[in-house]
Amino acid sequence: MKVILKRYSSSQPDLPQGIEYLTELWIKWIGEWSMGIDLSICHISPQQDTNLFSWKEDQFSSEQEFLFIDPARGFQSLDLGLFLENARDMIRDEGPSAVHALALSRSINSRILIDLDEGYGISQVYPLGLTDERRIDGYTLSGLSYFPRKVESNNFTEGCPVIRGTKNAGYRKDYPYLFHEGVNTYGLPMGGRFFEEINSPANFSIAEKGIYEKRRETIFLDRDGVMIKDTGYFAGLNFQILPGILPMIRAANSENKLVIVVTNQSGVARGYYTEEDVIGTNRAIEKELLKSDARIDAWYYCPYHPDGIIMSYSYASLCRKPEPGMLLRASSDLPVDLGRSKIIGDRITDRVKLPYVGFVLAGSKLS
Repeated sequence: MKVILKRYSSSQPDLPQGIEYLTELWIKWIGEWSMGIDLSICHISPQQDTNLFSWKEDQFSSEQEFLFIDPARGFQSLDLGLFLENARDMIRDEGPSAVHALALSRSINSRILIDLDEGYGISQVYPLGLTDERRIDGYTLSGLSYFPRKVESNNFTEGCPVIRGTKNAGYRKDYPYLFHEGVNTYGLPMGGRFFEEINSPANFSIAEKGIYEKRRETIFLDRDGVMIKDTGYFAGLNFQILPGILPMIRAANSENKLVIVVTNQSGVARGYYTEEDVIGTNRAIEKELLKSDARIDAWYYCPYHPDGIIMSYSYASLCRKPEPGMLLRASSDLPVDLGRSKIIGDRITDRVKLPYVGFVLAGSKLS
């Protein structure tokens, strides 16, 4: 498989800090994955970018699949095997298509944001955070795109998806691999650490470490209704540990699986309790579990809700299940292998919108 890597000069304007670092990280990432996937790099300049789809080089055929990497979008230490498996499955038997790896970002005022439909099609693009609602985060391009073949067209005037804003026609030329007439464009949210820029050798070392990190199978647990009895909007010490959760956690611990709690806590946004109350409750539950040698590796909670009455939490967030933001954050903070992970919830809305993460309804057998 060919990899088309866009090369920049550090003297070019409006580039992220450390563009040389970002480029080097992608090259190292390709080198690591080329051990299991036959990858070879072709370099293009920014001036060649708009001709990407009608590329006339003889280095690969029009029917050969390829990856396109734009380091100016950042670097993400994602699982290439997982990305390719799901990207190929998304566009099987379709016409001209593209799948773009997406990262979770809170830089909503400096990054383009992307909305997905239920089939992972890119439905809306918002330049520089010009969204239709209050939101705390969003999907953005991570720099990697997959094409099953070259597209013999170069018309960007009626491209899909819809781009918002009145003076943003230039974005079609800035992102020609995203806006393209006649191409089905998909977005696939991916885990791993995402770096929008690299501003020091120390940050480069941190990012580089993520390329070689050995990731682990993970069990994600909902809290209320799975770990403790669900009594509605709850915070405090008067909780009841549910039967069966202790041996399940101990078994995962003994098998070297990570155990991570992911819980919606919109009671914060609704004014029922505070974020400090949520943290205190989680610590009390963790202390109780440890008495029985059941270890939780990390806790994530989402205090946001667009209908909240506390304005500082009245936001839409991709961290609120069934959106997958908490899982993506966990895979950035810890060596989580999302492709070998499951989430256990007590209701269907706990099934997160990631096609490669398993779901188990509480009470059914975990295998």
